[in-house]
Amino acid sequence: MYEVCKRAGVSVSQRIFPGATDARFVRQYHLMPNARPNSKPIEAIGFSPMRHTPVLLHDHDERLSVDQFLLGCYVYTDLVYELGQM
Repeated sequence: MYEVCKRAGVSVSQRIFPGATDARFVRQYHLMPNARPNSKPIEAIGFSPMRHTPVLLHDHDERLSVDQFLLGCYVYTDLVYELGQM
């Protein structure tokens, strides 16, 4: 992930937004009634490749510029490719 972001010119910073990612449901899957016996938590992270964008989580004026949206598409495409090479 760090290499993909570096190639795209995006710096990586870590922040905690506990209610802002659906990854929390993935992490808790082992607690659900339909989970397999003895299943373990699934490690997951929230990842949003945005640069020079104010953090407006669920604000009335939450937005993302077209340039940042397209950059995110590029980063995700590159990231999926790199993960497929592992």
